[in-house]
Amino acid sequence: MPQARVKRFRTRCRDEWPSVMGIVRRLRRPVDAFSWLEDTALDVKHTVRMFVHTPSFTVAAIAALALGIAVNTAMFSVINAVLLTPFSYHQSDRIVMFQNTVGQGIRTGRAAPVEFNSWRQQTDAFENVSAYAFNVANLGGESFTELIPTLQVSADLFRLCGSNAVHGRTFTAEDDSPSAPKTVVLAHSFRMAISFSLVTV
Repeated sequence: MPQARVKRFRTRCRDEWPSVMGIVRRLRRPVDAFSWLEDTALDVKHTVRMFVHTPSFTVAAIAALALGIAVNTAMFSVINAVLLTPFSYHQSDRIVMFQNTVGQGIRTGRAAPVEFNSWRQQTDAFENVSAYAFNVANLGGESFTELIPTLQVSADLFRLCGSNAVHGRTFTAEDDSPSAPKTVVLAHSFRMAISFSLVTV
């Protein structure tokens, strides 16, 4: 083999396969307390060199790493909020949700008013039975209108959750009557967020 080709081959081995040459050097030298520093430096050098020479692979690797971290973070947040962190209600381990089965075994939390009244009046196994439904409402002022989430509930909800009003009162049995005037209970966070010039409570 000509000397020029041998030299090019040695140069190529030194530039493209530093990890292999590092393994050979590690096998030939005695192990000392700081050998891992040199090994780490060789690995980092080889990785950086590979990333520089293959930018498309670098972008794909970084994107995959970022996506994996984001997915794991989202999964942990959901599991922590739903399974690991208990609800901030009084005796939350005693709270259950009724579900109906419709169609081909499809479960739903929806119930007709007749069913709800039947559950509330005929059962002795539950201390309180309350109904709720998610909704939205328009909060309007002189300069803007904002769509806010709301919750329509029956009178027993606050007693079921063990919650009391900081100011004013919660709902009573009279508020469940269809002819009763509309009554609103504001969440503390929402009350602190709204402007005093728009809404007077």
